[in-house]
Amino acid sequence: MARLTGREAIAAAERTGRVLGSYSDPTSEGRDGLTVAESREIASQDPGLVYLDVTGDWVVAGRTSEDRDVGQIVSLHGATATVAWLSGTRTDLDLSGDDVEIYCRREQAEARRAELDS
Repeated sequence: MARLTGREAIAAAERTGRVLGSYSDPTSEGRDGLTVAESREIASQDPGLVYLDVTGDWVVAGRTSEDRDVGQIVSLHGATATVAWLSGTRTDLDLSGDDVEIYCRREQAEARRAELDS
C-alpha cells in the first residue's frame, strides 16, 4: 500500500476532503479518520506520524482539456506517483501539483474531468 506522509498527505487530504491516519508513537495510539485540523496538530510535533493511503486512488491532472487525463495510482515514491492513465500510458506524477486532484473512485474522477472540460 502506498502512503503520502506529513505535509504532502495533509495537502492532498485538504484538496480532496479525505480523512487521514496517524501512526502510534510513545505518547499516543495510532488513529484513523483524522480531520485535516487534527492531522496538522499531530504533524506540528512530528510530520512523519500523519499519513494518507493513495494506492488505487484515481487522479485528474492537467491544466487544459488537451492535456487533462484520468488515471489510477499504481505506486508511490515520496510525493511522486506512478499513474496508469486511461489514455493508455503510464507516467510519474507529482501529487503536490496544483493541477492534480485525487479521488477514491474512478467515477468521481471522470465526472470531475468532464466538469473541468466543459
